[in-house]
Amino acid sequence: MRESLHFSYRGIHSVDMGLLNVNIGDGMLEEPFVASREIKEIKIRGRHKPYFQGIELYPLSFPVSFAFKERFNEKKIREVARWLTPNYYESFYTVNNPNKIWFCLPVEDFMIIHNGLKQGYVQLTMRCDSPYTYSQQILSPVYDFSNNTSLGTFFIFDNLGDVELKPEMWITKIGDGDISIVNITDGNKEFKFVNLVDNEVIYVNNKKEIIKTDISMTYRYDNFNDNYLKFVFGKNNLIAYGDFKMNLRYRFVIL
Repeated sequence: MRESLHFSYRGIHSVDMGLLNVNIGDGMLEEPFVASREIKEIKIRGRHKPYFQGIELYPLSFPVSFAFKERFNEKKIREVARWLTPNYYESFYTVNNPNKIWFCLPVEDFMIIHNGLKQGYVQLTMRCDSPYTYSQQILSPVYDFSNNTSLGTFFIFDNLGDVELKPEMWITKIGDGDISIVNITDGNKEFKFVNLVDNEVIYVNNKKEIIKTDISMTYRYDNFNDNYLKFVFGKNNLIAYGDFKMNLRYRFVIL
């Protein structure tokens, strides 16, 4: 049994729990590289070549082993058990690579392997909520388009992940009117609101398709063109129209 890495689960570091992530045996360390995938296809009689329908990705899963740094007792075992059994997916990352985060839950058999002297390790399998890992959450600086012209303002967003990114947004309108963002890189798709009012703050969750305004008893779905903003892989060339300020919150999505 060889010590490997410290880790964090549910925002608590393993050293705080008296645990270490360990590699069992003398072999090299293993961790998931990319998610398992399956080819979806249809076979019909008389045709040897099936019809390709696409690829299905499966949520990541991986085994982990946590060793007790000191002798354990019943109290410590119950403490670790409570920590490892949340009711929803929680963040998991190794301390030496905090920008690669899994959102996962322990599944299958929970085993304690020990020598009968209160020394040993816990072995289990983590299953993730998706085929992807994620960066730490990032809050952008303010994008200030408060003195825009009719030609708009060009800006770039660099998606450093591997797949498309759908951010959360906070938009503060300057003056009454419309605002829009055109993603030239994504086929000139336009994200647009009309008839907003001065100092109104709009929250948009582009992934969950949620829109909220700080004006009470007001709904802005009818003021939106239903084209939620997304950033494709790599550099996105964009143009902002209308007078507004904007913050983004997001995580890069990593294969």
